[in-house]
Amino acid sequence: MDLSLTDDEQLLQTTVRSFVEREATTEVLVAMQETDLGTRPEWQRAMAEAGWLGAVLPPEVDGSGASMLEASLICEELGRGPVPGPFLASSVVGGLLLNAAPPSDARDEILVGIANGDVVVAPVLQAPGADWNGIGPLSLNGAFGFVPFVDAATHLVVPIEGSDGRMVDLAVIAVDASGVAHRLLGGFLAWNYEVTVSGDAMNSALILPGGEPRLFDDALARAYTLVAAYQIGGCQAVLDRSIEYSRTRTQFAQPIGRFQRVQDHIVELLNALDAARWANYEAIWHLDSGRFAGVSTHLAKAVASESYLTCTDFAHKVHGGMGVDPQYGLTLYTQMARSLYEFLGHPRWHRRRMFDALVPTAATV
Repeated sequence: MDLSLTDDEQLLQTTVRSFVEREATTEVLVAMQETDLGTRPEWQRAMAEAGWLGAVLPPEVDGSGASMLEASLICEELGRGPVPGPFLASSVVGGLLLNAAPPSDARDEILVGIANGDVVVAPVLQAPGADWNGIGPLSLNGAFGFVPFVDAATHLVVPIEGSDGRMVDLAVIAVDASGVAHRLLGGFLAWNYEVTVSGDAMNSALILPGGEPRLFDDALARAYTLVAAYQIGGCQAVLDRSIEYSRTRTQFAQPIGRFQRVQDHIVELLNALDAARWANYEAIWHLDSGRFAGVSTHLAKAVASESYLTCTDFAHKVHGGMGVDPQYGLTLYTQMARSLYEFLGHPRWHRRRMFDALVPTAATV
């Protein structure tokens, strides 16, 4: 299998990396920690013009129709920043779920808005007090925790029970609608919100009818892989920073990279990154080639979540006291690793789903 990138793919990778290096410097991202928005409006415009916001969407709704590999390159390079903002929630998760709903003028208008940056959606997918269990109907009444980047969103997307009891409808609700409130959660999180929705919100909700749960599960499988790519970008960035620090930081008149223990930490970083990257490559290959991806996408997300935690932990061991200085920027990755660890499911949940997918496969062998 040829794993090298084509000229077009290399150009895309270089373009996104240049944007991150120019627009999302450590100084910019550190300063952004004090804001509730967690992004810059000019980033949204630039990403729309470059076609990144609609990367996973088809051309019929002004999307780029990118392959999973191309979309993963965008996510990985943004993860190197780590560039915060609603990209993963809106353009990846929200875009894929809405695109899985049956076509309609209303649905297509929202998707066009996502692609051109006029619409930013925050998916509300987890019932209050419940663990993640994939797509499933929710009651539009209650407080939903850990919804990312709501202040930057224009609309919420909530799966609700379809009229026939078998399908899943999507309710699209303006963030500023009557019956909707949100507040930024405290703690070491990257712009997660609690969203409170009351029955009044249904009065203004746009209901997109009747999608099959299987189609939404397929959409989420793609989302798992792209979120994993973003996490892998963070792993690569903290590995690069750790190697550079080990070369330039001296102790006892020599670079600390010569010490066996520091080398051990960097090897742990490298091993975690490689595990996540190869698992994700397999998932991307399965999806782009139309192969069964029910196991590989869950594996990719589980390994990437655990690897990102491992990489940030060992990066802190390499850096020592320097790493905990917020101005240095390593804690940006630590925060993002912990915020994305259970985003779209805890690693244990993904491993359970891997088993569920493997059992019927084994039975047919």
